[in-house]
Amino acid sequence: MYSISIFQQKPTHHIESNHVMAFVLVGIFACVILIYGQYVFGLMIMLMNIIINLYPSLLQQKNKRRLDKLIQNK
Repeated sequence: MYSISIFQQKPTHHIESNHVMAFVLVGIFACVILIYGQYVFGLMIMLMNIIINLYPSLLQQKNKRRLDKLIQNK
């Protein structure tokens, strides 16, 4: 069971870092749109950015911590 956790951590870390990078890039894009006065469009992009990029990254971190605790208790 322990080897499965090590095997899965590297790919999940890669996916998590991709979500964070996408969140930052789309966040910059949304800020530029807000600067140009497109407030509704910029806020909609930022809301979707949070749902699509930030939430999965935070959820993955939480799940990794829970799995680590479960593995350590066994």
